[in-house]
Amino acid sequence: MLICDYIGDYVQSSKLHNVQSRKEKIWELVHQLVDAFEFANPLENLIFEFCNNINDKGIDQLVAAYEIGINRLQKIVNQEILLTENYTTVRRRERNITRVMLADIAKMKKERKLEEREERGKEKKNKRGRGRGRRRGSGRGRKRESGDDEEATT
Repeated sequence: MLICDYIGDYVQSSKLHNVQSRKEKIWELVHQLVDAFEFANPLENLIFEFCNNINDKGIDQLVAAYEIGINRLQKIVNQEILLTENYTTVRRRERNITRVMLADIAKMKKERKLEEREERGKEKKNKRGRGRGRRRGSGRGRKRESGDDEEATT
């Protein structure tokens, strides 16, 4: 539930089953991230497939967001637990990174499918070989000999 408060994602139902399900999903994500970063090149992992912000600038923002998050959590501990600072809630929900929503990922997948279809279509046009079915302009069935046509018309 702490992560939900931190990222601003509020749970509609706080029943035990829903809370447990969300905890399991968060731990599943943690394990996927650990596995991704254990690879030699973590950016090639499928979990980062639709991340457009994985570049030098994006990584710098992520590191900065991590530092800012640590400072925020320390301020919250000082204000609410240790009571060494005055209690303020200003700028607690501020986000320093770009969030990617599920709708954005679905849109990216759809665009990728369209691009792949266009590429396959171009490959088919450039591909030589015998086409399927009958050629354009050819009639149906067997060709009649010229003698048969004269008899059929008279």
